[in-house]
Amino acid sequence: MKNKTIFISAGDPSGDFHAANVVKKLKNSDPNLKFFGIGGKNLGNQICILENIIEESIIGFSEAVKKLFVFRKLLKNKILPFLKKEKIDIIILVDFYGFNIYLAKI
Repeated sequence: MKNKTIFISAGDPSGDFHAANVVKKLKNSDPNLKFFGIGGKNLGNQICILENIIEESIIGFSEAVKKLFVFRKLLKNKILPFLKKEKIDIIILVDFYGFNIYLAKI
């Protein structure tokens, strides 16, 4: 049986913290799982992080507009090519609705 590969996207500090705890539990239940994703330092201590997006986290509409192009570029130039290249079995989206809804559609 093939080892499962999991991609996790957590874009705020609390989501990063909780996602890291989920990864710890999953690793304990199956050490052969492979993890990749985007998040912050907590998640980065557990998995291979493509980008630390916690530093880019936003609050409010005006900040969202300012960061829109940053997140689009990240999605188009880094995440989508990675997802096409890797055979991802499971994607876990943690909070960060404005970004993760686009990732879910893909």
